[in-house]
Amino acid sequence: TPIKTQGGGGQAIEFVHVDDVCRVVAGLVATPRTESLVLNVGAGKATPIRELALLFQENAKEILGRTIDIVDTPAVGDKTWPDRFTTIERAQSLFPWFPEKSLADGVREIVVKIEG
Repeated sequence: TPIKTQGGGGQAIEFVHVDDVCRVVAGLVATPRTESLVLNVGAGKATPIRELALLFQENAKEILGRTIDIVDTPAVGDKTWPDRFTTIERAQSLFPWFPEKSLADGVREIVVKIEG
């Protein structure tokens, strides 16, 4: 089936790989603190849904040999979702490697699992 976007797919959301989240949590557990610490664990940037759809489309063609269409549908009503992302400087100060996995890597992993 085609990948469906709404209103051009320009809405942007932050995606973070679960492996990166787990590594941050493991790092925090390994280094006990006496003070409270609030961290944003994310990618630090928002990715438009259309860009995500294109990543799936490219990987499906390359890995699965399948052509998947992207179909844009009209936005529902006048509802526009704001872009959603966080600042991750504090997490990066504790874990300079963070985030390690890119969105492209995560999409590729999903498509490879579909293949298997």
